[in-house]
Amino acid sequence: MTPLTLNILYVVEDGPTVTVIGIDHTTGDQVAVTVDLKPRQRILDALKASGANEPPTFAADGLTMALEFGFADPGLAEAG
Repeated sequence: MTPLTLNILYVVEDGPTVTVIGIDHTTGDQVAVTVDLKPRQRILDALKASGANEPPTFAADGLTMALEFGFADPGLAEAG
């Protein structure tokens, strides 16, 4: 499989998920990738308790992200 490489425009946190928005190096298309493994709920709860209503959003000028897709079990690739 072909790796996905992005120029990152924004990183948006929303509860326990993070969405990375950027431009695909290969196609030039805008892409959004959502990752659900950032346990930041306590921080977001504290922000909400202090009166913040919007999830944090970070400018990401100059960041890149590369995702390489592959099978954890090489035998699965043969199964198609």
